[in-house]
Amino acid sequence: MQSLQPRSFTANILARPIFASFTDRIGSFLPTWNAHRYLGEIPLPRKVKYKKHMKGRLPTHSGGSITGTQLAFGDYGLRVSEACRLTTKQLESSRRALRRVLKNVKSFDHWLRRFPDVPVTAKSSESRMGGGKGEVDHYMTRVGRDRLIWELKGDDLDPVLAKAALRAAAMKLPVQAYVITSERLRQKLREKEAADVQHAASRVSFTMALPRAEGKSLAAMS
Repeated sequence: MQSLQPRSFTANILARPIFASFTDRIGSFLPTWNAHRYLGEIPLPRKVKYKKHMKGRLPTHSGGSITGTQLAFGDYGLRVSEACRLTTKQLESSRRALRRVLKNVKSFDHWLRRFPDVPVTAKSSESRMGGGKGEVDHYMTRVGRDRLIWELKGDDLDPVLAKAALRAAAMKLPVQAYVITSERLRQKLREKEAADVQHAASRVSFTMALPRAEGKSLAAMS
């Protein structure tokens, strides 16, 4: 197992050839573990089997699989209504929009259900034909229809605020998306609504019985 600690200063100096450039030798002072790279807070692949991929087709599900369509972690989810390709920049913009709405919420958790692991290449504009495939420009992920993008959960999270945050995140995506909720949350909201109705009914019955009690006490005193 590779150690997570960076090598010593002397070891880093001796590990580079004497004719290496100054930038390369300075880069050896950095930690040597294979950590994740990030775009904002969206992780990028740290290692891929093939450096470049073909564009590929969007996934079409003809069977009865529901993998990736149901909530697995949170109580709220953002689900796309059609197949699409989502880049790391689009996912990062969506994440920032979601966090911006929830900036005053003390504690909540959110999960990204799609990982951008497909490299996308690009060549400079007005370049001549030939020369092979371009270099990797960014990463993207292929998303099937009715697949989840974000999940959200919080103990003290207001349902209206949570749905507003996911709608703001959906505005940054190139496809239409809608908000879903878990069955546990719906059951919890139904129980809360029933408790509120029962509490309101008990208050009404108490206020209606109060004048009668006062009338009896006045009559007894007279």
